[in-house]
Amino acid sequence: MPADLERLERDLAEAIRVELTAHPFDEEICAAALAYSDFQYGLPPAVFACPTSLRAGLLEQRDSPWFLWQAAEWMSLARRREVTLPEIGHEYGHPELRARCAALEHEIEEGETDPLAQSAILRPVARRLNTEPLPPRLPRSKDFVIYAWEVTGGTLEEDLAWSLPPERLELFMSRGWL
Repeated sequence: MPADLERLERDLAEAIRVELTAHPFDEEICAAALAYSDFQYGLPPAVFACPTSLRAGLLEQRDSPWFLWQAAEWMSLARRREVTLPEIGHEYGHPELRARCAALEHEIEEGETDPLAQSAILRPVARRLNTEPLPPRLPRSKDFVIYAWEVTGGTLEEDLAWSLPPERLELFMSRGWL
């Protein structure tokens, strides 16, 4: 990966860590999805968090471990106005970071950069956030996970496989969560 993309990856991870830590969550969260797609979300990614109470409700209604971290379900409930999701929009990080993100988005739109550049950056960002310690003041469950969520395609299993360190992915699979 070119040095400028590595720097962007590192800076995005730090900006997301800062925003998650600063957000005034009303309750413990079990997951955060870094949303990206060709049409809806760009860089920096929108970050959607799932409160553990929402996940508990989903699991009561649907007996499947698939719902443990499924952002599409949270979003569906939010669109129907059944819940309000904690959301960190696109406008975070310092202006220079946002400018670098906008420049990359422009390169993708103009065909100058691989359209898969978003996933090539956000998957390692999520893996970095799942590997490095998060501040204890972030209210999160013991199985808290951050993943790069490809909104318009892909599967939860793929998103988690790319976003989790291998040993954590193996743990989730051994417990039947994936």
